[in-house]
Amino acid sequence: MAYSLIKPVSAEISVLKSRFIGYAFPLKKKEDLQEILSSMRIQYKDARHICFAYRFLGNEGASDDGEPAKTAGMPLLNLLRGKDLDKTLLLVVRYFGGTLLGAGRLMHTYQETGKLVLNKAKLGKFVEGLRLSFIVSYRDYEHLKRFGEKLGISLKESKFNINDVSFFIEKEIKMASRFLEEASSYGYSPFASEKIMFLEENI
Repeated sequence: MAYSLIKPVSAEISVLKSRFIGYAFPLKKKEDLQEILSSMRIQYKDARHICFAYRFLGNEGASDDGEPAKTAGMPLLNLLRGKDLDKTLLLVVRYFGGTLLGAGRLMHTYQETGKLVLNKAKLGKFVEGLRLSFIVSYRDYEHLKRFGEKLGISLKESKFNINDVSFFIEKEIKMASRFLEEASSYGYSPFASEKIMFLEENI
């Protein structure tokens, strides 16, 4: 069972005046990877290295960004593999402090920075779920909103039109099916339905 981050997280380590600033980001779509990397390169344009590793739906990669081979990207990638993280980017920005650390200590520092970041992260697990879209009356919207709250379901992107309200839900199959049964009892069927891999927050 794969996991991912609920939200981005960061942490920092200093070794012999070198700063190692670690980040982990959830990737909702493939394009997020390059968008985040581009943003970080602008934010940390004066940093010596921005090393990273990612996993996304069976694809994975790593970059040492000029550090000695396999001292940065691979340790970060192994951390993602070890925690079975998917749709995740793990990144470490390094500001060089003037003292060479040596390959062994360098690898250890990147690994420890990555560990520190991931230990702070709040994770969720991927479960099979449903995305259901509805259009309902104002009165029934309020009832379904209260019913959804009991199941831990929020009515997302609610759009209040002149005569009705449109929204969608995303939830694991069991709870989504219970919501669908309640909506059906009021005479509503979803106008769109699809199976998704839903990120459920760990309690």
